[in-house]
Amino acid sequence: MSEETKETVYPSSADLKGVHAAQIFRDLPEGLQLGLIEGAKAEIVTNPGDGCYLLLKILENPADQSRVGTEEIVYFTDVTEILGHATQEGNS
Repeated sequence: MSEETKETVYPSSADLKGVHAAQIFRDLPEGLQLGLIEGAKAEIVTNPGDGCYLLLKILENPADQSRVGTEEIVYFTDVTEILGHATQEGNS
C-alpha cells in the first residue's frame, strides 16, 4: 500500500491579474511567500480575507535593504507572483 502525498497547488501569477483575483487573494494562507511589483520578496503575516489587502513581512528587497524585516500592508495590485511556502527545515 503506498501513501499518497498531497501537494498544495497555488494559483498561477496570471490568476492574480484575472477577474477572480479578489477571490484568490481572500484565500491566500499565512506563511505564503509572494513577489512584489518592486522586486521585493515577502511573506503573508495576516490575510484579513477582504480580497484587497495583505499584511506582509518583507524578506528581501534589493532596492531598499532597510525594509527587510518590516511589516507592510499591501494592496493586491502590488503582488506580482506567488512563490510558495518557505523551504521546510531540513530541506535545502
